[in-house]
Amino acid sequence: MSVFKLAAILFIALFYALFFGKSILLYWKDGINPFVLGKDKGKVNATIERLFPAGLLYWTIEVFGVCLGLPALLWPKAAFSTTTDNTSLKVTGMIVLALGFALFLSALISFGRSWRVGIYKKAPGELVTRGVFQFTRNPIFVFIDLLFIGIWMVLGNFFFLLAASIAVAVMDYQIRQEEEYLSCLYGESYRVYKAKVNRYFGGRL
Repeated sequence: MSVFKLAAILFIALFYALFFGKSILLYWKDGINPFVLGKDKGKVNATIERLFPAGLLYWTIEVFGVCLGLPALLWPKAAFSTTTDNTSLKVTGMIVLALGFALFLSALISFGRSWRVGIYKKAPGELVTRGVFQFTRNPIFVFIDLLFIGIWMVLGNFFFLLAASIAVAVMDYQIRQEEEYLSCLYGESYRVYKAKVNRYFGGRL
């Protein structure tokens, strides 16, 4: 196994450790269930929210499969053939992954007790504007984009390029949907925050 493939596995393992560690700690310490996917949403948005974890799990399995030399589960083998084996691209992918995880860790710290997976109007937590949220309104979504893009750069095949493209499109859709919910939940305070801080890094989007 190459050092790049080993690093890809370690990055994803770290993501899941931080994700579930934060969620379990919040539930154990404060009695808050942070998993509220699909609640208070229309049928289409709720379906998208609930399907994404399944897609993420399948993507994770395929990442591990490629790194460990296992056969693909659903896609034809040709989709996992290396389309680019550029060392510079792989190194750039590692940098993208590292920056993504720094962003993810910063977001988990900034969230505090307001960490939620989804939005639940009955228990939304406070509006978080501190820490990394001073620079981007959606650090978790930006992290997911960087995770998918970085893995494609490191593994360099068609399947992960397609997965990254879909993930970026879905994250953008989710961001725009959540902005509407957050405007309703937090009112003027969110609108003031939205006017000051970017949707992504850079630009007034």
